[in-house]
Amino acid sequence: MSESFNLQRREFIVSALAVGGVLVIGTRPGVADAASAGASVWDRAAGAGSAEFTPWILIAPDDTVTVRVTTPDIGNGTLTQAAAFVMEELGTSWDKIKVEQASPNRDFREGGVYSKVAGYLGYFSGRSTGPARMATYMQVAASARERLKAAAGHKWGVPPSEIEASNSILAHVPTGRRIRFGEVVAKAAAITLDREPRPKDQADWTFLTKKTPAKLQIPEIVNGSAIYGMDVRLPNRTWCTRRCASRRFMAANSRITIPTRSKTCRGSSQ
Repeated sequence: MSESFNLQRREFIVSALAVGGVLVIGTRPGVADAASAGASVWDRAAGAGSAEFTPWILIAPDDTVTVRVTTPDIGNGTLTQAAAFVMEELGTSWDKIKVEQASPNRDFREGGVYSKVAGYLGYFSGRSTGPARMATYMQVAASARERLKAAAGHKWGVPPSEIEASNSILAHVPTGRRIRFGEVVAKAAAITLDREPRPKDQADWTFLTKKTPAKLQIPEIVNGSAIYGMDVRLPNRTWCTRRCASRRFMAANSRITIPTRSKTCRGSSQ
């Protein structure tokens, strides 16, 4: 082979799978029973009618729950684990959970609102299963659940203790009345509880250690839509990426060249 070619990352993934004997189909499985990882990162504006329950959790009028994660996921399941912590305590539906990377800009502006849990290193490494992060996610989810129950109780004129939260629905057990999370999020976020709830004991868990959901980012990795650091572009910046194939690949294909942009181009980052 004597010709040169340009190899894009997503093209390489699909080509490598095909060469390896894997059937590559350009469709995505249904996600009716799965949470998802957000493709947009950092500082995405909240949708109209959405309400924050601490900077870690956002609930939208359509019941979508956005969980913010500082730790990068390199295949170790940190995004999925954070979503599972929230799922256990909140009483939402797994298919309603979305995960996105927490904003380092907001962390700086708001005095370490994210990094004060497990430190700045969490933006570069670490585990979502660390005790501090686990306790934080489960506490904020439990607090959000109780606020949602309180808002529904106020609407119906009943005590929150008579209300159950499950599958993104708040149900008044004695009368059977039901309302979605999204219908009371605005009022719930404004409620101050007399006392913060205590997260469940491990013996009462119904999702953690009981379910084995697939890693959230698998569909995005397979279809090439996952966002990595090399994909981020900032205004007025020129970005250069140096591509380097393995030595074994280059030795077997010595006539193939993978071009790179100059490392010294003005305004570049690598």
